[in-house]
Amino acid sequence: MGYSLAFSGGKGGVIGNLSWAFLRNVGARPGPWAPHIPALAHFSFQVMFAIITPALITGAFAGRVAFKSYLKFLVFWSLLVYIPMVHWIWGGGFLAQWGVLDFAGGMVVHASAGFAALASVWVVGARHLLGTIQLGVFAYLSVNAAGQNGLAAGNAAFFGKEVAAALLVAVYAFGVTWIILKVLDRFEPVRVPSTVEWAGLDTELEDQEEHASLQ
Repeated sequence: MGYSLAFSGGKGGVIGNLSWAFLRNVGARPGPWAPHIPALAHFSFQVMFAIITPALITGAFAGRVAFKSYLKFLVFWSLLVYIPMVHWIWGGGFLAQWGVLDFAGGMVVHASAGFAALASVWVVGARHLLGTIQLGVFAYLSVNAAGQNGLAAGNAAFFGKEVAAALLVAVYAFGVTWIILKVLDRFEPVRVPSTVEWAGLDTELEDQEEHASLQ
């Protein structure tokens, strides 16, 4: 369903539809977004990005978030942040119609994951390297996401569009990620207790060791 929402048609250029849900009409014949390879190969390639993008966020809170909350976060973030952004830029959405290009995932993957990671740090709890993280994310946004796509084309107007799109991606990814984590935390604490924080995402490790010590 995610591939269909990202790459099929849609109204307003915000999100696709379900015409390709469950890989309907996605097979050996080329599709509109990759006219020289099978549509199924394009799907497989995009699945790779859909997997690695949320994984890039994980380093910001690894060891401090309960595994159950982490799984919920992955589902909501993929649906509410990643898939719409893919449609906006790679799937013919409103940013693509505006002329924005993302040659190597600088906005769809890295900028969205970077600002989502920053938002997660603010909700879960800051580390002592927060200032470094902020500086790194800002540098990436200004130099990579916009510069790689805009300056490479050698067009000042195009570069301006890339900067505006990168800022939109950053604000959207940060804001929606913050909301997702806040809502999840309202129903169940997202952060693991400090006593088991050393166990990382495996919050059941302490219970297992405690059970073993009683035997």
